[in-house]
Amino acid sequence: MKRRLCFYLMMLPLSVYCQVSFSGLDLSANNQLLFQVSSDSAPKTLFVSQLPNSTLQQLTLVPQSMALVENGEALYIQNTFGTMRIPLSSGIPQNVQAFPSFDKGSHAVSGRLLDIAVSHDGQWVLFLEPVSYALCNLSLLDLRSGEKRTVANNIEQYDRSFPARWSTDSSQFIYSKNGKLYYYSVGSTIFAAIDEQYRFIGKGTINSIRWGQRGDFFYLSGSVLYQVQSSALFARELYADFLTLGTVVGSIPFDFNPDFDMFWIAPDYRSIVLFKGGTVFYYPLTVSSDTVLSFPYLKVPSTCVELTVLWPSVSSLTVIASFLNKEKRALAVYRLNFGSDGTSAGFISHGLVQGSYAALSPDGEQVLIWGESGALLYDYQTWTVLRGISASPVFSALWTSNGACVIGGQYKIELVQLNDGGAESRLLCLSSVERYGFEEASSRIVALSDGAWFTTDGSAAWTALNHAAPRAASLSSPEYRVFLERQAASRYLNVPMVRSVHSMNTVPLVSVPQYPAVRKPQNDESGTPFPITHGPRFGNRDIALCFDLYDDASGLPIVLDALRRFGWTATFFLNGEFIRRNPVFVKDIVHAGQETASLFFVPLDLSTSRYRISEDFITSGISLNEDEFYNVTGENLRLLWHPPYYAHSQQISAAAAKAGYLTIGRDIDPEEKADGTVAAMIEYIMEMVQPGSIIPIRLGMVSGRANYLFNHINVLLDALKKAGYRVIPISTMLGSQSQV
Repeated sequence: MKRRLCFYLMMLPLSVYCQVSFSGLDLSANNQLLFQVSSDSAPKTLFVSQLPNSTLQQLTLVPQSMALVENGEALYIQNTFGTMRIPLSSGIPQNVQAFPSFDKGSHAVSGRLLDIAVSHDGQWVLFLEPVSYALCNLSLLDLRSGEKRTVANNIEQYDRSFPARWSTDSSQFIYSKNGKLYYYSVGSTIFAAIDEQYRFIGKGTINSIRWGQRGDFFYLSGSVLYQVQSSALFARELYADFLTLGTVVGSIPFDFNPDFDMFWIAPDYRSIVLFKGGTVFYYPLTVSSDTVLSFPYLKVPSTCVELTVLWPSVSSLTVIASFLNKEKRALAVYRLNFGSDGTSAGFISHGLVQGSYAALSPDGEQVLIWGESGALLYDYQTWTVLRGISASPVFSALWTSNGACVIGGQYKIELVQLNDGGAESRLLCLSSVERYGFEEASSRIVALSDGAWFTTDGSAAWTALNHAAPRAASLSSPEYRVFLERQAASRYLNVPMVRSVHSMNTVPLVSVPQYPAVRKPQNDESGTPFPITHGPRFGNRDIALCFDLYDDASGLPIVLDALRRFGWTATFFLNGEFIRRNPVFVKDIVHAGQETASLFFVPLDLSTSRYRISEDFITSGISLNEDEFYNVTGENLRLLWHPPYYAHSQQISAAAAKAGYLTIGRDIDPEEKADGTVAAMIEYIMEMVQPGSIIPIRLGMVSGRANYLFNHINVLLDALKKAGYRVIPISTMLGSQSQV
């Protein structure tokens, strides 16, 4: 199991945009150059380069995510500088040939990383190769032979769940593409030639399937649960209906929506847990007709952004809801308990835990909790703390097959062997250093991390030192001088420059990536008083995202979490119907520090002839909405609004202006201009966006709609970030100071 680092943005000072920054140049007499690189996506990472060939070697490794590979003998660790490998016996980071990396000449990635999916035996890796802002290819890497093959083209970039899942025996996987599911066998070279249409399973996303422990998988379609023996897939005729291969093993009392819902199957296959609409439901799959059983359900915190289900084969299940608690991640823990008669059950709260993620040990007896506060080990049965593993922030963690755990912390990546007497830690690699340089006497590289000194020659693993005496940093050697030069309109804030003393030639140490050119303004409406459809078209790449809430809060928690992690503030337009129905969610928006504006009091289309639109009607609707918001939050809305469904007219805007409100429009409407798929919406936004753009995104469920842009909010924010844009409130972009 691997987890993405989700709280590092709160630990680091954010740069204005997503620029990479170099610092701390130190050049030795033999032309070794030490320096650090950082971005808003990762803390500082230490590199060494041997001049004049400018080859780079990464010396520290920020563990934004980790995975065990090669039958548990090595780690693949991902961060902003690529996918790197270190052996479980410890070592200096090594680049992986199949993946781009900074030390091989690729540009450092600022923004989110695309996960990899490693087979359970650690011999196969699935990964995504972007082909555009919203699409990527699914590729398969054989770690034994180094062979790489493309499995599927033009898959939508995922938002939260990697679009493929491995079978427990690592022989095959199922992947999702464009709302359909397909299977693939890695052990047969025939599959590389079989057309995708003949590997079709059914409609759904990766949330529609769960692998079992017996070489089979479960597929939830509508309200029906199928169990499928994977061996039957190979024996099917080319045009056979997939559903004839599956056995119906149960049903649920509502339709399953794989874009929003999730499910888990008990290890004994006798029950199912579903997560729908912020509620967890438990259902037995095998109940006799004369049995009366009270089915339990659990309402998780409204700001829940991730659900983890721990289900040991010999114990009851535990549900862990990760939610935002005062702008930090916390875990709410619930255990399913059955009554003494076995005919009733209920979820019992085990309180809150300070952490971000949880993972069950292979034997099901212990749980590792980690996050910004460190790492703790819990006893699963009693849910009591056994011991602390780390007091420093932990970015990622995982269990090994023998019950040890790997802790990717702020300072070190360590292998922790647990035993009855405590825990023994062994250093695998340094994550970050507070000080570094070349030792005066030996010229070896030394670094101070978490109060202790370590050394390396750039090829061997870091080893501990009792004491070190680094010399003062130098920017010159007998052959070269180095300095930092600021960059304009680049993804890099600055870049190290290397000047040859003898040839007087100056070259950058690394290639400098540029932001894509800004699209030239078209149909600029500057000077038009109503409505305001965009901000300034010059200067910084600032844009505004407008999230419209009419009645339903679907998508709001994941949007707030995404904005928090990117460090951005958007503008939320609230309708009176939404405020009355969802006062808790309204407070969540305010507590998250997002800007709030008005969407009128009722969700009426003011452009229709059914309503007599007057100045009093507009001002009354705006005022009532303002009062409703104040009654819920004790605060005031910004004096910004737009009519429901953007039904603008000169009369409507003029009436709002008399009430003191600025009418906001939009210059990009992704839902009307794209073909309806989320990928097309994102591609259209990235094609049309320019500084000052105002982009609307509706939250909540809409009857008849299949695709929701908010369900891919992380993909959109990441695309904007990589293109150099920053999301700011509308009032900031327009220079508005109006606050009642």
